[in-house]
Amino acid sequence: MIDRIITSYSILSRIYSAGLSYLFLLLLAILMNNNDFGLYNFFIALVVFSVYIVSFGMESTIIFSKNNEKRNDNSTLVIVLIQMSLIFILYIIFTNLFSFAIFSAIDINLTLYHYLILYAIILLQVTQALIRVINQSKERFIKAFLGEFIVRPTVLVIACIYVYLANYEVNLYTAMVIYGISLLFSVTISSILDIKNIIKFILFVLISKNKNDLDLSKQKIVQTTKRSFRYFLIQVLNQAPTFFLVYFVGMIGSNEKIGVFRALSQTASLVGFIFRAIEGIYNPKFRNLYLKSYNDLTEVFNIQIKLSRKITGVAVFIACVLSPLLLWFLKFDIVYSWVLIILLNAQLINAMFGSNDYFLVTLGHDKKVINAAVYQSLSAIILGFIFTQILGIYGTSLALLFSFCVYRVICEIYIKQHQKKILLEIS
Repeated sequence: MIDRIITSYSILSRIYSAGLSYLFLLLLAILMNNNDFGLYNFFIALVVFSVYIVSFGMESTIIFSKNNEKRNDNSTLVIVLIQMSLIFILYIIFTNLFSFAIFSAIDINLTLYHYLILYAIILLQVTQALIRVINQSKERFIKAFLGEFIVRPTVLVIACIYVYLANYEVNLYTAMVIYGISLLFSVTISSILDIKNIIKFILFVLISKNKNDLDLSKQKIVQTTKRSFRYFLIQVLNQAPTFFLVYFVGMIGSNEKIGVFRALSQTASLVGFIFRAIEGIYNPKFRNLYLKSYNDLTEVFNIQIKLSRKITGVAVFIACVLSPLLLWFLKFDIVYSWVLIILLNAQLINAMFGSNDYFLVTLGHDKKVINAAVYQSLSAIILGFIFTQILGIYGTSLALLFSFCVYRVICEIYIKQHQKKILLEIS
């Protein structure tokens, strides 16, 4: 009963978040000119990709390091914080040195304000993700989802409406500031709700002088860093196709086409949020189940797959039927409905296999998931570059769908090989 309530809360909070975030996107599509709308979507695609880089595999590292011993949890968290701080500094240096390459896909005169807003948003989003993951790993789901999935999207829409009613010009700078303010509210409220645990952690780190309390030995740091790097590779390789496809659309097409492609991608992601909500509940359970029994893990994984297929399948069908209406709301040409249908089916493919990548990681096959992610990224980037030149954003969408197929099918093959090996050992 409790699991059902938590699952319902997770799904509903993510649906609420996705719905209001999408409403915000609709408002921007109406209020902004096509060029600025495309630029905004490029920056947000860059933010999403950058957050995965700066996080450095934080989410999986914390969840998989979950332990009943308080010192192990805190030791891992301290190391993760140091890692992310160093990566963030390197990220700032890298983006300044190679800004000519990163932003060459868009037509814009970059200023100091663009960089400052970009870095502030990334820092806030990484902080919000960290708070969510820590609470998720402790199964404090209300605190985990409230800031990111309730507060942030609510502030987004309210701020956008206020800017419109106050007759402010809605341009790239305004939209980015609104996005940053929503994250600031989200992080602030999440921190207030979790203030006791934050203070406890700070005091524990400052006061603990005993190695048994806080293990920051070379062995522990190397072990955690290796684990983080593996998860980092998986996540970045998974996200690389999405960013680079947006990059190709801008490079080969225009700022306006970026707006169309990413807005339709976000529309399809409304369906993806449902699958992510199911993942958010089941994935943290995988590790504990595996430590108890492989059969228990397999049983829960199969339940997750069935639930993902049913709910996502229905959502994709409804979205495909309503695609012309969605295009009308976005003020896009009706011919782009096929782009949306392709992107929706890409989300369906993701859900059809469940979290088979996370399942493999739980079994200790991180390298195999990295292999699958490499093939996914290569297929998306190579096909995306070719197809976008031939078919425009239709080709970009097909490249994304195919890359999802490659990733999930390869992960499924690895799972079958593992199961076959277990059967041979039993016999």
